[in-house]
Amino acid sequence: MLGTVMPTQRMALALAFVAAAIAAAPALAQLDTPLSSRDRRQLARGETVMRQVQERRGPFRLMGGTSFQVVDLPPEAVWAALNDDARRMRHMLPQVRQARQLEQQGAVRVIRFDHRVGVVEAGYTLRFEYYPSQQTVVFRLDDRYEHDLRAAWGFMRLLPWDGGTKTHISFCARVDNGD
Repeated sequence: MLGTVMPTQRMALALAFVAAAIAAAPALAQLDTPLSSRDRRQLARGETVMRQVQERRGPFRLMGGTSFQVVDLPPEAVWAALNDDARRMRHMLPQVRQARQLEQQGAVRVIRFDHRVGVVEAGYTLRFEYYPSQQTVVFRLDDRYEHDLRAAWGFMRLLPWDGGTKTHISFCARVDNGD
């Protein structure tokens, strides 16, 4: 789909994919780093805290990061939304035009996404593994399907906030959009 797309357009598409997930250090280290008092004030005001990253890991040139946000719903409601109809996931990710579930086996779902930013389009298929006891979803590119990205992986983690009346969401993604 992206055969004649300029590198700057590809970069814009990849950035749109990870707009909500931006970080400055490896993902797990970012989660282990406590939120600063400034970060907590931002979250309390309804703002998103973002940490950007660009890194090389083996053959991949990855960009993306981690974002933290608090939503006005209890974790159970947010978890239910993450487990809902895959077509609704397009409303949770930036620039997604269509999302459709291709497979489901137990706690694993395979979902195809089509993105569109201006005239640039990209499609890819992600394998989601759900861990209910940790309220965590881990995802990665499913190499059994054709896609326009070289690599993609990440996670979403939910934690109670404000006594469990709200949810603290950590979202991390790393993407290599290719040449």
